[in-house]
Amino acid sequence: MCVIQKNIIINVPADDVWAVLGDPAQWGKLNPGISHYTFTPCANGDYEGEWDYALDKLKLHSKIRTHIIEPGRRLVVETCGQMKSKWTWWLETDGEWTHLALTVDYTAKWSGVGAVLHELVLEYLHGEALNTYLGNIKRKAEKIHAG
Repeated sequence: MCVIQKNIIINVPADDVWAVLGDPAQWGKLNPGISHYTFTPCANGDYEGEWDYALDKLKLHSKIRTHIIEPGRRLVVETCGQMKSKWTWWLETDGEWTHLALTVDYTAKWSGVGAVLHELVLEYLHGEALNTYLGNIKRKAEKIHAG
């Protein structure tokens, strides 16, 4: 299993960050790895759907489901398919700025030496994509805050 952790400080209150992060329609627009994304709300307030996720030339298809939603504080999204992952988002704020933390735990279906090499390559590619994703969330939240 691989774990990637990313953090960013966003110069707006958590409500403005949540307006972006808590809206599943934004996920496919702001994450550079997502090429196809569909979702539907569930009766309990969660979401489920599927996405096609690309890491350079590696294309993966996964089903997704939110499992924990605490508006303005935490979001957990799990995927299953060619890559199984759990994306845990935490928001901490002082009212003027928000610390957004993301931990992605994932496993891919490869075996042997190929798995080790893929994990090394995947970790780098995935990390770079997540840096871009967090930067996109920051820009969108700050734009919302500016009105």
